[in-house]
Amino acid sequence: IYFSFSVSFQTEGKVGVTFNIGTVDISVKELNTAINDGKYHLVRFTRNGGNATLQVDNWPINEHFPAGRQLTIFNTQAAISIGGNDRKRPYQGQLSGLYYNGLKV
Repeated sequence: IYFSFSVSFQTEGKVGVTFNIGTVDISVKELNTAINDGKYHLVRFTRNGGNATLQVDNWPINEHFPAGRQLTIFNTQAAISIGGNDRKRPYQGQLSGLYYNGLKV
C-alpha cells in the first residue's frame, strides 16, 4: 500500500505540502512567508504517519498532528510531485539540495 504527497508552491509565493496516507488529503502550509522574492529559502518537511511539520527558513514550524489513532502502514512512496498546484501557472525557479529519505535527489 502506498501513499503520495506533493510539495506545491501556492499562489502569492506561499509553499505547502499535501499528502494522503489512505484516508483523506492532509495539508500543512506556510501562509505567512512568501518564497517568490528571488532569495534562497530553506524548506523542511517531515512526516511520520499523519503527523507532519513544515518550516521555511527559521520561521516558526507549522505542525499538523491529527487527533485519534494514526495509520502506520503507509510508509512506502508511490509518487512525489514538486511544483505549482496550477497547471496553467507551473513553478518557475530553481531547486537545489533536494533530499528524500536522507538521499540527495
